Amino acid sequence: MRVQSLLKDGILTKAFSGSNGDITRKGLVNNFNQIFNLQRDIIEKLFTKEEIDRIVALRDDILPTIAAENKRNPSTTAYVIQSILEKSGLLNFPRVSPSLAIAGKILDEGQEAVKTKQKWRRCRLRLRVNCPLIKLL
Repeated sequence: MRVQSLLKDGILTKAFSGSNGDITRKGLVNNFNQIFNLQRDIIEKLFTKEEIDRIVALRDDILPTIAAENKRNPSTTAYVIQSILEKSGLLNFPRVSPSLAIAGKILDEGQEAVKTKQKWRRCRLRLRVNCPLIKLL
C-alpha cells in the first residue's frame, strides 16, 4: 500500500511538473497528456476513477492560473502546484509517513495558537480604545 501511494505521488509530481525545469502551460499539458493519456493502462491500475476525475478537474483549475503565477513568481510555481496537490488530498506521502503527519498536526495546532493570540491582542486593543480608564493586563 505504501509503495503504491508513493508511486501515485511520483506520477502526480511528474504530471504537474514542467519540461526541462520550466513550468509552463505547454509543459504541464505535455507531461500530463504523456502520463495520463499515453500510459492509461498503468494509471487505471494505480488510480481509482474518482481519483482520476479529481486529478483532471484539478488540472483544469490549475492550468489557467499558471501563466499569471509564473510571471509573478516563477521560482515558487512548482511549490504552489505541489501545495495544491497536497491540500486537495491527492498526495499520499503526508498521510503514509507518520512523522510528517505528526509534524503537520503540530503545525496546525501552532497556527491555531497564533490565531487565538492575535484575536486576544485585537480584543485587548479594542478594550483599551473604548475604555481607556480600565487597566488591562
